[in-house]
Amino acid sequence: MGQAIVIPGTGSRDVLELRDKTDPTPAPGAVLIRNHAAGAVSFIDTITRRGDRPELPHMPGAEITIDAQAAWQS
Repeated sequence: MGQAIVIPGTGSRDVLELRDKTDPTPAPGAVLIRNHAAGAVSFIDTITRRGDRPELPHMPGAEITIDAQAAWQS
């Protein structure tokens, strides 16, 4: 199980929450990746928290370094 910072709603940086996340299983046609490092909070993360984008909850850190872990098998 890992953890993720989540933006559940709009507001200041005080709305950020650290949440436990269960280990996912890849869906058909999907790939499971392991995130080794995330970049600093990007502009898209800032405007989402500010309320200019409706996609909430949101997990910041679009710039990542990954390692593929598993792929769906048919």
